[in-house]
Formats: sequence, C-alpha cells, structure tokens
Amino acid sequence: MVWQRPLEANGDITEYTLALFGPGGSNTTQTPSTSFILTDLLPYTAYNVTITSATRKGSGPSLLLQLHTDEGGPMSPPRNLTIFDHTAVSVWLSWEPPLEPNGVVIQYGFRIRELVTHTVTHQNSSGPSTTEYLSGFRPHRSYEISVYSYTRVGHGNQFSSPVTFTTNESGKVHTEMKCPQGKVH
Repeated sequence: MVWQRPLEANGDITEYTLALFGPGGSNTTQTPSTSFILTDLLPYTAYNVTITSATRKGSGPSLLLQLHTDEGGPMSPPRNLTIFDHTAVSVWLSWEPPLEPNGVVIQYGFRIRELVTHTVTHQNSSGPSTTEYLSGFRPHRSYEISVYSYTRVGHGNQFSSPVTFTTNESGKVHTEMKCPQGKVH
C-alpha cells in the first residue's frame, strides 16, 4: 500500500505506524517510508488499517483504511456428497458448500472415475446449486465421484470425499411372446 505524507506535518516525519486489524487479531509495524507491503493476508477477507505519522514531538491523527482482499481458490472441499438416486445412465447428487470457499462459489465440478478401466472424466455444473443431475454413464458399471467448487480464481484442487455407485442394468423392456398353446417363448 502507498500513501501521501500529511499536508501539515508540524515537523519532519520520522516514521509511520501501521496497525492491521483482521480475523487473526492485530499487528503493528513501523516504517520510515510512505509505502509498505502487507503480507500473509487471508483471501476474500475484510481488514482495517490505521496509518499514523510521527515527528520528534509525537504522533498525529490516524488515517483509517478499510481493505478487502481478492478472492482465492477454495481452501476446503465441498462436504457430505450424497447420491440420492441413479438409473442405468444417470445419477442425482447433493452436497454442502465448502467451509472455506475464499470467495463466491460460481459453480461445481465433478471428477468421475470408472472403476474397472480407471478412466477419469470431469463435468461442471451450470451454477452454484448444491444438487446436480449427471448423465452419460454406461449401464451396470461402477463409478466413483468427487465434487469440487470453483470461485472466479479456480478450484484449488480441493476434492470432496468420493462416493461410489453402480449404475442399474440397461433399461430395455423385455416382452414375452406367447404362442397359441399358451407357452412362453
């Protein structure tokens, strides 16, 4: 951050005191210059910073700044992924959002692994809803699915605990043909 020295300093400024207030408490730093780099800040978090100038005779009034850090990738995965229905070619999923999204969740992604061939595919949701209908599966196959969330920065490689399921057998309709003698063919 960069600031201007006061217009009426009442003497030569010897140092500036910066006090940072945020979720981790407060931190105070002195610097002789009119710039300072704040480090180790949490993403998508509000902070208050006060800047006070000092001369040999004492400190002047403080300037209060309110900052908000940019979004980051999620630091925790979505939780409690559950399968609540499936067919031969589709599955319905539900889950809870991540506890530390580090921003606004804009959509979710799904890592799908077919358990026999170990083929991994990915699908994305169309929005931030915490339920999703996925299709394109093959009948009578076993799959493992994990969910992850996206902010505008990315997904942060935070995958939920996987769930497994086996799709139903093919939904072909079987009809019986009866011959005139009443026997089934």
